[in-house]
Amino acid sequence: MTEDFLKQLLQPLRRIEPEQTFIAASKARILLATQEPPMNMLSSRLRIRFFESLTLTGAIALASFLILIAFGSISYLSGGGATLATSFNNDALISEAQSTDFQLQIKAVTYFDESAKQVAMALDKITQPNAQDPKK
Repeated sequence: MTEDFLKQLLQPLRRIEPEQTFIAASKARILLATQEPPMNMLSSRLRIRFFESLTLTGAIALASFLILIAFGSISYLSGGGATLATSFNNDALISEAQSTDFQLQIKAVTYFDESAKQVAMALDKITQPNAQDPKK
């Protein structure tokens, strides 16, 4: 008896429909709402958060870095890499080292060695008379 009574009570409620203005406003609100990425897709969340957090300074730094990579690769591919590769040639480095004159550097080392000895002897002469004869 209560089940039939509830069916009779709820039967008129089935015919209730919302107003057209409410339907239009609800559809507009739903369509204008921001869409959140699915919570189970980590890569899509990270990608979206990366671009959201990109500030003007970060954007300029990223663009500068990409331009640097682009120009570097262009110069390397246009033949700049060949000169870099020749600087690592062992035979060329050995021949350059053999042809360099090291005499000037050796002379400078011997000069500094001799001057250090002379300074040491002068300091010994200054301190020796005082050490032997504290008061005359």
